[in-house]
Amino acid sequence: MGDLIRPLKDAAMLYAGQERGILDWRDVEAGVQAAVARAFGVPALAHPSVKQADMALLMAERGQLLGDPPAPWGTEYVRPAAVTLHCWAPEQAEEEFLARFRELRGT
Repeated sequence: MGDLIRPLKDAAMLYAGQERGILDWRDVEAGVQAAVARAFGVPALAHPSVKQADMALLMAERGQLLGDPPAPWGTEYVRPAAVTLHCWAPEQAEEEFLARFRELRGT
């Protein structure tokens, strides 16, 4: 399941609420999260601080990469994370991700 940006998730939830037979994105996401949690033996529900960090990074991405949106996201209360983002080519992103993964897993 690919990442879907928050404004599209919110729109998908509204669309699902109109009873057009479309799954609510939250249900799909929860199912995938539960499967990942079972596979890796981690809690299915992340600590609230994870959601807070995710929102802060989202706002940093918006500020550094996207600029102001054409419509409010409903996240204006969130302070952007104090990070500087670096854009990598997909190959470098994969390399960096796997290196950090191996470091955290001790492999």
